[in-house]
Amino acid sequence: MAVSKKNKGMTIIAVIIMIIILGIIGGTVVSLLNVENYSFVNYLDTTQSLFNSSSGVEWGMKQQVSTAAPISFAGGTIDVQVAGNVITSTGVKGAGKRVIQVVFNAAPIQSPTEGC
Repeated sequence: MAVSKKNKGMTIIAVIIMIIILGIIGGTVVSLLNVENYSFVNYLDTTQSLFNSSSGVEWGMKQQVSTAAPISFAGGTIDVQVAGNVITSTGVKGAGKRVIQVVFNAAPIQSPTEGC
């Protein structure tokens, strides 16, 4: 089958347009994957900082003293402040930061069978 000179030029233009369109689609997909990866890293940092902060509350209830400086823990830091019966624990990991504040009563807890 013979191809005329006019069709040869159109084929080249069509191929160039297809390559440009595929390049744009590929670039968009790569960009979306990078944003998703960044969001997942932030989620992990925030979750780890929550666990660090929770550990700081437990530490503060056991020690009953504030930390002089943030304590390195599990790749992040914990800062615990104890003021009377209030414990404030700040957990930081990467870009994530969580603060937990607990008010506790130091009186012993009675079991349900006592006083009956």
